[in-house]
Parts: sequence; C-alpha cells; structure tokens
Amino acid sequence: SKKGNKYKATDLFCQGIHQETHQWQEIDTRGAKLFENAVQAVCRDVLAEGMINCRDAGFELVLHCHDELVAETDEDSHLTVDTMVECMTRHIRWAKGFVLGAAGFESPYYVKEA
Repeated sequence: SKKGNKYKATDLFCQGIHQETHQWQEIDTRGAKLFENAVQAVCRDVLAEGMINCRDAGFELVLHCHDELVAETDEDSHLTVDTMVECMTRHIRWAKGFVLGAAGFESPYYVKEA
C-alpha cells in the first residue's frame, strides 16, 4: 500500500498514469475519485444532449468547455439565450428526474462571464 495511507486494508488499485513518473502502471485510488469520475462522465453526456438540442434548433456552436457552450448567431436571429437555455435544460429520456439548470448571456465577443 501507499506510504502514509492510513486506509491500508481498503486500498483499491487500477491502471493509470502515475503522477510523478508519468508512466502507465498500477496506481491506488479511492471510492471518492471513482465517484467523481462517474459524475463527470454523466455530466459530459448531459452536455452532449444539450449540444445536440442546440444544433437541432439551429445554433452554430463554436466552443464548448466543461459546462459551457458558445454559439454565434446573427444579431437579428430568432435564436436567443432563452432558446439555448431551453435546449440545455430539456428533459433527457435516460435521466428521468435529473434536475437541470442553465443561464446565459449575449455578447458581441467572447467573454468568460458577463
């Protein structure tokens, strides 16, 4: 078990990149890390559903990062922030009961937050 790990009896190992050697090898992990990875995977799939909804609505997506989407539209476009929020929060068939929220803003150029 790892030096200094007080949970020696419950070590869990998997294959991965070692943080110091940068080599593929057996590394120790923990339940919280596995849970975090599972949550991130589901959130990525939720974002992908929103991206598909946005594309189908007519948005030209030009950027996505973590939980953020960026689209370009003409100033006189019928596509609005409210339309994008609706696309991002639409019910997902495989995630019944999953509560989604979104917010957005318009800007003539990219900024992280208005």
